[in-house]
Amino acid sequence: MSEATAHVNEKGVKYRLLGQLRSALPPGQTLVTMQDRWALRGRNGSHLVFDDIDELLAHVRSRFGIDISGWRHGRVERT
Repeated sequence: MSEATAHVNEKGVKYRLLGQLRSALPPGQTLVTMQDRWALRGRNGSHLVFDDIDELLAHVRSRFGIDISGWRHGRVERT
């Protein structure tokens, strides 16, 4: 388990993070949780499933330019 996943589980902020990421995603992108996994669906119907929050955060940062540097403090922003 990554340090980020441990943090989310310990602090109970999974759904807060989910909401922040959803708000920052570009139109047509959908993010859902599936138990301990995260699924990102694109507008063309493609799905990417992440077992770890670190992987998801790295993906949205690189793919969509989302600033995730403040996610622990409740700040996720589209740049």
